[in-house]
Amino acid sequence: MQRALYWQTSGLTKSLLVILVFLFGLAVPTLAPVLAQEKVYEIANYDVDLVLRPDGSYRVTERITFDFQQRSFTFATRNIPLSKIDAITEIQVRSDDVTLQEVTQEVRNGQQWIRWTFPPRTGPTTFTLAYTVYGALFEVKDQNRVDWDAIGTGWSVPIYDVDVRVVLPASLGLESADITIAPAREGRLTETSEGFVATFHYDRLPPGTAYRVIITFPKRLEGRSLPRINDPFNPQLLFLAFLAGAFGVTPGILALLQSRRSRSPVTVFERPGISLPQAAVLLGRGPMAFPAVLFDLAARGHLTLRRVERKVWIFRPKTVEVDFHSASDPLTDFERAFLAELRRYEHLQLFGQKAGRFRSRMLKAVRKRLIAEGYLEDRQPLAYFFLFAGLIADLMAVVLLFVSFFRWEWAIVPAGLLFGLGASGIMVFARQQYAPTEKGARLRDEIEAYLDKVRRQIEEQREYAPVIAAETFIREMPWLILDRRVDRRWIAKLADALKNAGEPLTLPSWVEDRTDEKVETATQAYMAFQVYDHVT
Repeated sequence: MQRALYWQTSGLTKSLLVILVFLFGLAVPTLAPVLAQEKVYEIANYDVDLVLRPDGSYRVTERITFDFQQRSFTFATRNIPLSKIDAITEIQVRSDDVTLQEVTQEVRNGQQWIRWTFPPRTGPTTFTLAYTVYGALFEVKDQNRVDWDAIGTGWSVPIYDVDVRVVLPASLGLESADITIAPAREGRLTETSEGFVATFHYDRLPPGTAYRVIITFPKRLEGRSLPRINDPFNPQLLFLAFLAGAFGVTPGILALLQSRRSRSPVTVFERPGISLPQAAVLLGRGPMAFPAVLFDLAARGHLTLRRVERKVWIFRPKTVEVDFHSASDPLTDFERAFLAELRRYEHLQLFGQKAGRFRSRMLKAVRKRLIAEGYLEDRQPLAYFFLFAGLIADLMAVVLLFVSFFRWEWAIVPAGLLFGLGASGIMVFARQQYAPTEKGARLRDEIEAYLDKVRRQIEEQREYAPVIAAETFIREMPWLILDRRVDRRWIAKLADALKNAGEPLTLPSWVEDRTDEKVETATQAYMAFQVYDHVT
């Protein structure tokens, strides 16, 4: 959080990342981790046997091998959600590795809780948990379905060597061709004297990950209606839905491409005669107007940026305070209002957090002036129409998606199309509220040409005179941060070049760093640049 100027709103989060924040990361010392002395365990093996009984109930047996790795353990728990079953009975817990002291069970918060205690134990220990489940067999489209989370999401540790075994009794009179299993890639169906047996294996489950198995066969038993999707999605339907979505989103992509017309060849040697806020809006970088104007005001002597440590409880976060000065050069209305607003806040983080309405109001005024001067065209009515149409399309897509879950699976295809069309409408809205006129497009091209010239000049200087390149960057920074290509990677290259510089770097007088943080002292130039980076 302390590596930037604390512009904490969505449009400004990246505003100052381009100002050498990569180098500041190099200067922050790494804190050594402190190992907490807490209990640590993993599950080394988890076997689940589910036997379907002739009355439609399940007899489930779980063999869980805990590996108690740090400190001793005296109890274990297992909780089973009851949302899609009627009841759990005949609960038993046993172990060949340790004597159980007490087994308790209760229904709490829609779950069956089972807890067992034992003498202090370390190392691998296996427990066998058995119980009977009623009302868990589903019935859908003249078929029965065993849909069971063999391992739930309640485990906070990784689970290794998972084996699940589901037995369909021979009394059901099934044929192998009638039975489907999922996940098919990890499963195998075999016929034994017990009946058909579906087995599944998984090497490692991450913490909080369920392992669900589904076995479907022709209806032989009464079951409950399935409150989930009728069938797993057909891959062909998913592919068609993807194609439909891609087709739907194509108009939006084309609109985005057309909204950014190809730049005409322009030769620019001086800065365009336009203010920084107007340039930011024309470039589609409106939120960047505020950091650009901030650094411009600092360079002109109106303020100093001072990086300090604040004490917040036991923490000492870094932030940037602003000192205001009187300067002789005149201020624009934007600059005057900006300075007045900045004075209301103790530091820049508060400005970033609380001045959102002010920033929106100021950018609206900039757009209004550009429209009055013929640089922008107001297309908000049409843009809002596309936004409304896009939202309606997305809402209809959600409805069709639910229909595909519970009624007609093919509805996922028009759902994909509507999702794409909805995204297109939203993209058009995002780019077409204010569009540059021909006059505005020419001015925008001149601004970009100027930024290209300065950026290329610094890139050339970086190769043979990195200190001069850094000084040029600092001098041109109010404009350069409007260039999308001046990002963290670009700045990191300049920082790397400075590490080998052998001459000092002259910093601007409006930068101060009053923290106790140590900086890397590779060279004088690099060290000086670190101080500058810490503030900006």
